[in-house]
Amino acid sequence: MSIDTMTEAQRDQADARRVYLDSCAAGDPITGAALAERFQRKARWGELRIAEAKAAARTSPVSPAVVLPTVSLPPITPPRAETAETITAPAETADKPQPRGAAAVAWLALVLGIGASVGANILHTLTVIGSGGGSVPQVIGAAFWPVALVVAIEVMARVRWPQSVGYALVRFAGVGAVAIVAAVVSYRHMSGLLAHWGEDALSAHLGPIAVDGLVTVGALALLAIHKSRKRK
Repeated sequence: MSIDTMTEAQRDQADARRVYLDSCAAGDPITGAALAERFQRKARWGELRIAEAKAAARTSPVSPAVVLPTVSLPPITPPRAETAETITAPAETADKPQPRGAAAVAWLALVLGIGASVGANILHTLTVIGSGGGSVPQVIGAAFWPVALVVAIEVMARVRWPQSVGYALVRFAGVGAVAIVAAVVSYRHMSGLLAHWGEDALSAHLGPIAVDGLVTVGALALLAIHKSRKRK
């Protein structure tokens, strides 16, 4: 290979081998680390160039003044390929077992939130919309919205959706729209009921958020506990 056709890396390697042989001829062999530092490379790079120079010296005439010291190089270990298992293993092993009673508390939050939401929706339909009465379809419709919110959360979180743009749109646009509509209608029922009972405007607006938030937290907590048990 001519000098003109050599790449910059190949020229550096050839120069490094020449520097090493010159240092041996001078009686002060340069180390791999010092050689690599001269060419702004890692120490391993310098050791490999020394090994190449010594191998070339064994197969070609060398001046008697050049004395090649014996240097044992550690074996080259190929880098370990990272897989999905090796990447996620630390996160899985770092998971701690759920505290005792965590599932019971999560179920309590979910049931309490659903009960308060369903009850508030029905009461709003009977006392405010129905003026003390109300048909069966109205009552069933009022109870539907908080239940629909919980079901939508469960569908979004528990179902293992395929990785594609279409399914992502169905999950976040379709199911998400159902959850948003159910939450808004349920919120209006509870807010109207609190206002009818004489609560101030701030309480009437923040109270339903606390109830729906309790439902959401309880549902997601049960999902987290379920996934934690599956990894054991």
